[in-house]
Amino acid sequence: MFLLAFLSLVTVASSKAVFSSHVDLVGLLNTENELIDLATDYLQTANETPEKGQLEELLRKVSRDRGDNTTTDYLHHPSTQLSLINRFVELWPAIEDCAEAESEAVIYYQDKVFEDLIPDEDDLASAVQSLFNLADVYQLSPAQLTTSHQLLEKVVKVAHEGQHWQHCINWGSEVWGDAWFTSRDKIADCLEKLSHIEAAEHVRESLEPVKLPITKPPPPHNFTFLPKSSPGADSLSVSRDQLMDRVGGINKAQYEALCRETPTLSAETKTQFDRLTCYLKQDTPRTLLSPVKVEQAWHSPPVLLFHDITTDTEAAALIKLAGPRLKRSEVGKNSDPSYNSLERISKVSWLKEGMVDDVTSIVRRVNRRLSDATGLSLEDSEELQVNNYGIGGMFNPHFDISVHRDAAKILVPGVPVEGIRIATALLYLTDVAEGGATAFVDAGARIRPLRNGASFWYNVLPSGYPDLTTQHAGCPVVTGNKWVANKWFDFTAQAFTRSCDVVKDRRDKEAVPYQCQGCEVRDED
Repeated sequence: MFLLAFLSLVTVASSKAVFSSHVDLVGLLNTENELIDLATDYLQTANETPEKGQLEELLRKVSRDRGDNTTTDYLHHPSTQLSLINRFVELWPAIEDCAEAESEAVIYYQDKVFEDLIPDEDDLASAVQSLFNLADVYQLSPAQLTTSHQLLEKVVKVAHEGQHWQHCINWGSEVWGDAWFTSRDKIADCLEKLSHIEAAEHVRESLEPVKLPITKPPPPHNFTFLPKSSPGADSLSVSRDQLMDRVGGINKAQYEALCRETPTLSAETKTQFDRLTCYLKQDTPRTLLSPVKVEQAWHSPPVLLFHDITTDTEAAALIKLAGPRLKRSEVGKNSDPSYNSLERISKVSWLKEGMVDDVTSIVRRVNRRLSDATGLSLEDSEELQVNNYGIGGMFNPHFDISVHRDAAKILVPGVPVEGIRIATALLYLTDVAEGGATAFVDAGARIRPLRNGASFWYNVLPSGYPDLTTQHAGCPVVTGNKWVANKWFDFTAQAFTRSCDVVKDRRDKEAVPYQCQGCEVRDED
């Protein structure tokens, strides 16, 4: 008998965080395609047995759940991404239970790299929580995210186990049919946790769905993002306590609104916004031959948007190099697995110049192009960090400088910050259909991913103090596939490329060229 060669494939029990990277989800879909082909071949020659009938029925369930679209476009919506993970948690193990495997088939798949991609219950729970985050940030109803009642039943189960009481109720309000009978006790329990005692009793006694006290979102947002937008905050006069509040407990409502909406511009902000312009940068031999297209995207903090830093071919080459090297993103420099949290849903890889498989020297060429565009030295700069985002992929508001560790030191007069990421260049390797904007929370600015473009800003003021308006976030991806690359430039390497200033809060356009070494940094009079 020649049956499914996936025994070693579907029984891998460790969490692989497949949900956190779109490219891993594509790999999982390809794995499923191979498994279906193998199972179909087996069924054509298998003897008639009860196990064969069970296998055929399970494969029909897989087919119904997948639908007609089996291309990678199938994975552009979070509902289908979650369905794929759920099939590997529920249906494929059930298929394995009624399958007999030939030894040569098992050996065949043991040589595959797919086992590292197989999700488990932990992956499914994390993916569901990502869906909850999407619903919260963009104020979406469950019906806008999925219409699969089988999936709704699973979401209610995860919400109940994870003590997400209101999400349990919201998603439970969409459940009907057989799923209602398996979900109603969980929904009732969630209602009791939120003190809806009478509603809980009614749910337990009802044979059909009942009206639940859900949190209703406003009308659906149309996800129309502007390339540059919204009001800014220009104050840098904050106390240590205020800074720690920003770092440890950001204004969640402000962040979510910025991802979701286009804020109204004040008269003063609109005046400054209207002054932003575009120009060609031609101040080096290379840029004389190939000018850099620069758009002033925001004024405070100054954010530039470089257009056409890469070509489509070069972006694809970076993605190809990064794919096999991707690892789960961490928050902070800590080896504790808990740092692989839902604060940041993505996978990253680090690309350095001179890698054996970088046959076209694409990493070196992109680094050099970013150096030409920014005017900053590549000396001691970090390797190019490439990120791929998964289901609801996002990165909560953060600074690119070590504000957590150095907050007290930063606010001590006369002690400049050294040896840090003076500036960030964020290269967009793909467009994103909906969501995925770069949001500057304090400033109220938002940049939509522009394929082959790169946003750029200084994390540090000319005085050496951090620019606290650069707190930024990667808004959750609603639909599409987001790839970006970060390039961080070293502070100390820019001694001869960026002017210093003795006024703590003054920005570059106002900075007086001055050699800061040994000088006393003061507040502006």
